[in-house]
Amino acid sequence: MTSDPRVSFKQVFPQIEDIKVEVEQIGPPTYSPTRKEWNTRCWPEQLVKCHNRVCPKGFLNLWEIIGRMVDQRQTERQDETMCPGYEGSPKLRRVYGKCLNMFTYKIRIKYRQDFGS
Repeated sequence: MTSDPRVSFKQVFPQIEDIKVEVEQIGPPTYSPTRKEWNTRCWPEQLVKCHNRVCPKGFLNLWEIIGRMVDQRQTERQDETMCPGYEGSPKLRRVYGKCLNMFTYKIRIKYRQDFGS
């Protein structure tokens, strides 16, 4: 999956007509869930950054998940995953341990009919 910020969601996934994405994140620092939503009016960002302030490089890669769904022609997926990042100093010169944040996501896709089945 591309990390080039000049490449748009529609360029990467032209076969998607409509999408709804919900991501909830829970863990440090507040343990209160934060929620983000995207749809065709506001296409999903590629990476959802971890909100744990001592996990400077943690994220959920939405485009990677959506890419697997498109490859398998899935229309719905719901799952949860731990943040892949590490708690540590801002530049990770010191690592204290795995991040404790959890991402829960739900994705619904409607494909364009002119892209076949």
